[in-house]
Amino acid sequence: MESIKKKEEIENKLEKWRNIFGEPSKYYAILMMDGDRIGKALSGEILPIFGEFFHPAFKSKILNSETFMQKESLIKIKRILSPSHHIAISRAMKDFSLYKVPEIVKKYEGLLVYAGGDDVLALLPVDKVLEAAKDIQEYFKKDFYEIDINGERKELMGLGNKVTMSAGIVFAHYKWPLYDAIENVRKAEKKAKNNYGRNAFCITIIKRSGKILSAGGKWDFVGDLIYIVKSIVNRKVSHGFIYDFINAIEILEGDMLKAEAKRLLNRRREKATKDEIKEIEGKLLCLIEKYSAQDLQVKEIGNALKILYNVYKSEEL
Repeated sequence: MESIKKKEEIENKLEKWRNIFGEPSKYYAILMMDGDRIGKALSGEILPIFGEFFHPAFKSKILNSETFMQKESLIKIKRILSPSHHIAISRAMKDFSLYKVPEIVKKYEGLLVYAGGDDVLALLPVDKVLEAAKDIQEYFKKDFYEIDINGERKELMGLGNKVTMSAGIVFAHYKWPLYDAIENVRKAEKKAKNNYGRNAFCITIIKRSGKILSAGGKWDFVGDLIYIVKSIVNRKVSHGFIYDFINAIEILEGDMLKAEAKRLLNRRREKATKDEIKEIEGKLLCLIEKYSAQDLQVKEIGNALKILYNVYKSEEL
C-alpha cells in the first residue's frame, strides 16, 4: 500500500509539472569542454608581451621617447617564464572550476558533473546548453571577473585572452544509453578542436533510431544560430526553410546562395513582420560570410539549424 501511495504522489507531481511547464523534451544535453593549448601556456609559448601590461600613459611615454632607441623591442618582448607564471595559471584554473563554472551551470539550470582546471562535464537543458557553453568559454579567457562568495563579491584573476576553450555537445534521445552518449560527447569535443580549428564547438544529435548528425563552428556563430532557430521554432518562419536552405547549399554558393537564402526566407515567412524577416536575413547572411571566412563548409549552418530545431521542438526532421 505504501508503494502504491508513493507512486500516486509522484504521478500527481508529474502531472502538475506538465500542466505548468508542458511536456518535457525527449532529448537531454551533455556538455564537455576542454582548454585549448594549455600545455603551451604552461611552457611559455603563448606568453603575452610586456606591452599588454603597461599602463597606457607609460606605454605612450616610451613610444614617444626620442632617447630610448629600443622602445619597440621592449614593448614587443614576451614576459619571462617563471615559477610565478605557473602558480598564477594553476590558481586561475582552480578558481575558475571551483567558483565560476558551477555558477554558470546553475544559472542555466544545469547539473555539474565535474569541473577541474580546464575540464568541464555537465548536463543541461537542450535549449540552454549552447549559451551556457559560450558563457563558460568567455569567462575562461577573461583577465579578471567577479564571483559571489557567501554574499560578497570578489574579483578573481582569469587566464587572459591568449587561451581558449572548445566544447562538444551531445543531444541524446532519453531512451539512448548514457554510456554511449558520453562516448559521443568525447568525440564531439575532439571534433571541435580537430575539424573546426579549436576555440570552437561541435553539436551532435543522437536520434532514437541511432542516426547521428553533427555540425559545428566558432563561438561567435552561436548567437546568430540560436536567434534563427528560435525564430523558426516560434513560427516566425516555417521549419520548411531548413530543408530549402540545405538543398540550396548543395548547388549554390557565394552571392547566389545569399540571394536564394533571402528569397527562401520570404517564401517561408509565417508570423514574422518585415522588420523581423530583415533581422533574420541579416544574421543568416552574416553566418554565411563567417563560415566562408573561416574556410568552413556552409552546409554546417543547415545541419546546425536542423539539429537545434529537432531538440528545441522534440521533433525529428
